[in-house]
Amino acid sequence: MASTKATELAQLSRKLTYTEATNVAAIDGDGNFITTGDNSDQLPEGSTNLYFSNTRAQGAISVSGSQLGYSGGVITFTQGSTDTVTEGSSNLYYTDARVGSYLSANNWATQSYVQTELSNLVDSAPAALNTLNELAAAINDDANFSTTITNSLATKASVDDATALAIALG
Repeated sequence: MASTKATELAQLSRKLTYTEATNVAAIDGDGNFITTGDNSDQLPEGSTNLYFSNTRAQGAISVSGSQLGYSGGVITFTQGSTDTVTEGSSNLYYTDARVGSYLSANNWATQSYVQTELSNLVDSAPAALNTLNELAAAINDDANFSTTITNSLATKASVDDATALAIALG
């Protein structure tokens, strides 16, 4: 009887049957039985939809010119640097030399320039007045120095008053 059932099933082209009680899947489109004990060596394969194999998967991985490495089924990654990563044409790597050139070309003050200018400013002052503390001491640490000096000058005689006094005194 099992032989009869197999013959009947083989004649039913492209029909799939499944018996849940025995957990058996039936036939392929050509009437060939596929059992759960078969492996990929026993299965027919299509021309465009191929079954998986480690050899196929490994052969499909290409890593030339990359930071990825592949050997014997193991994928590795090597951290890139500006020595190993290709530089773009408009988005360039950062380098100190490029930044320095950009700053110089666009008149940005560099630390060296600022230090030179400050040194020149300090060197032009007399030794007794070349720090902010010495300048503050020279004006008696007066936070309102401009008002104090203006009021002091206002009480002085003008040149015309001094000339008139000298003439009067004779």
